[in-house]
Amino acid sequence: MDVTTSGQRRLGFGLFEANLATRKLYRRGVLVHLQDKPFQILAMLLDRAGEVVTREELQARLWPGDTFVEFDEGLNTAIRKLRYALGDSSENPTFVETIPRRGYRLIAPVRVLNSITDHKAAESGISLFHSSALPPEADSQQELGEAEQLSAIRTVPVTTGHRFQLTVAILVALGVGFGAGYVRHARGSQGVMHFSVPLSVAVRDLSLSHNGRVIAFIAPLPKEGGTALWIVEVGSSRARPLENTAGASYPFWSPDDRFIGFFADGKLKKIEAAGGPVQIICDAPIGRGGTWNRADVIVFAADSGIGMRRVSASGGQVTMLPGFEQKVATTMSNRWPIFLPDGKHFLYSSIDFGSDLQGESSAIYIAALDSSEHRRLLTSNANAAYVTPNYLLFLRNGTLMVQHFDADRLQLTGKPRAVVNEVEYLSSVARALFSVSENGTLIYQSGSGATFTQLAWFDREGKQLSTLGAPSRYANPRLSPDEKRVAADIDDPQFSNTDLWVIEANHQTRSRFTFDPAQDENPLWSHDGRHILWLSDRGGRNGFYLKTSDGSAIESPTLPVGVNLSFASAPSDWSSDGRFLLYTDLQESHALHLWVLSMSERREPYRLLPGAAADVDGQFSPDGRWVAYSSNESGKWQVYVVAFDHAGEKYQISTEGGQQPRWRRDGEELFYLSPDRKLMAVSVNMRPRFDFRTPKQLFVTRAHDPVTAEEFFTYDVSADGHRFLININAERDDIHPADIILNWASHLSD
Repeated sequence: MDVTTSGQRRLGFGLFEANLATRKLYRRGVLVHLQDKPFQILAMLLDRAGEVVTREELQARLWPGDTFVEFDEGLNTAIRKLRYALGDSSENPTFVETIPRRGYRLIAPVRVLNSITDHKAAESGISLFHSSALPPEADSQQELGEAEQLSAIRTVPVTTGHRFQLTVAILVALGVGFGAGYVRHARGSQGVMHFSVPLSVAVRDLSLSHNGRVIAFIAPLPKEGGTALWIVEVGSSRARPLENTAGASYPFWSPDDRFIGFFADGKLKKIEAAGGPVQIICDAPIGRGGTWNRADVIVFAADSGIGMRRVSASGGQVTMLPGFEQKVATTMSNRWPIFLPDGKHFLYSSIDFGSDLQGESSAIYIAALDSSEHRRLLTSNANAAYVTPNYLLFLRNGTLMVQHFDADRLQLTGKPRAVVNEVEYLSSVARALFSVSENGTLIYQSGSGATFTQLAWFDREGKQLSTLGAPSRYANPRLSPDEKRVAADIDDPQFSNTDLWVIEANHQTRSRFTFDPAQDENPLWSHDGRHILWLSDRGGRNGFYLKTSDGSAIESPTLPVGVNLSFASAPSDWSSDGRFLLYTDLQESHALHLWVLSMSERREPYRLLPGAAADVDGQFSPDGRWVAYSSNESGKWQVYVVAFDHAGEKYQISTEGGQQPRWRRDGEELFYLSPDRKLMAVSVNMRPRFDFRTPKQLFVTRAHDPVTAEEFFTYDVSADGHRFLININAERDDIHPADIILNWASHLSD
């Protein structure tokens, strides 16, 4: 049956309707969230209803040879998501039948729907939804799939004339109607209310105030690039960034909602929600979440290791909590603490980055301020949240789940149930973008594109020349010495894994370089372009691996026996003669430092520089005599150059702050990024003595802010210094609004 003759054709099957023009799926008029690949598969099955669509046909249409995905794994995942959305089963299918070793077939009758109904929400304003049914309890993977039907939400369009009244109604609901304890044994027929908050920027992280009225979120600055801390009142479309919060990450609220804690510049900081001066609380080189109790104690993860610390909200001494001491190097990482109501116990996520993040080794634990006993609660690969009086929210395989949790007895009861599908998940840091207020108001970001970036070429005037590859989660782009290829990390949101890919710079063809389920990151080219070195956490520990750039050789570790890397290590640069490797590690004190590893002699690595201040982004000069690097020794990140032979010569290059230095191939120019993402250039003369000129601005780069602790560089430079490959925030016309759900627990029974 021909069902694709018109872009406006709507097709019905069972209780479902597929709009092929808008690529949206509805069940009885209710929008069902379905990602693009599963929808495209559905469209092909609808086009040939009753016929077998082979796996080869699906691959040719949806996974051409140059896409960043393993076909079999990608297709199986997409089919599974399609079945979840349809409430279908592979064993007893109602819609999609598997034809073993061949493909799939749509077995339900398909009908053409003549009338056209616009299911889009109003282009401006708040979109309001309603639901009266919760999913069944989930006790198995199959039941979890079937439980993922809480996405049955009926859209109520909001016209401009009704926007003010609706906004007031929502604020009243947040402030009064859903006040303390609205979750508690909700009775009657009151259903779930679901509305969206339109935001003009892509959200990187978010946190809802305890009273549910203000959203703090991390998002890019539209003009400058980089990120900042933003706030928006629920019911308003006017979001605004808070001044002096550039580079902020992972916000959390004080108990009275007066302050917002966040991480930036290797510090834990706080700022009043209304704006004002930023106050530094303590060091936190790689902050991974914090929580604040009514006694003004903050528990936070200062880095990506297993340590969890406490500090007063006013600053002062930082203390390691009992049972969290780092005793051995490991790929385990404790993060995302959340206080329970007693202000003594807290939840945290323990993530094993050396294993499959969708496996059983990552979990939510419970701990206390005064006890070394930590108890595992449940399997999860992301952050969790507690909701008064007795609910625990957590992520499992992309679905936000809820389970009863007795906060007095510290025990889970009952079975987990699905709340919402397709919450955005950042596998590189194991964080899901959702937050919940004390009264149970839930906010989340759906989709997977908010953190996508784009590799783009620019000239010295800032004119964009071209793009390289499709938008994805790129990090650490590195040009090969002949400038014909680019190596980069790519984080796959579907499979919760990071691998290295090599992109042909001129032909746009791409190939996967690493295939291990571990996290593979930070590629470095050898001087002759014949090898690539990178960081991997295989076998439960970090190490450097080496492989020929054509992929023909077997991957081999490069570290001498007995040399251990910390959880926060990353290669930085490889000298042009191949003799030395610069890398960043967290071995001493509480700051990242540059270390030197001999690649030709079996000797212990050593610190490049003394002192307690952080030093990162190390780059050898082309002649190997100098190292450019970034340090916060002055209290602000600046770019320096030091003699590699430890002759004592040291120069501060930047004047107003800077990071990520890069040399021109002839060594006569040094580039770096200023705090406001301007690309700066400095003329250099290295003979007979080191000399340099005043930095000058080239252009504003719009380079994105790094997400992970291993992402140090967001750009690279051509040999002649005339072109720059920059990892910028991807431009998106389909930014998902932040979704808010009220009364989602109204039908949960004890």
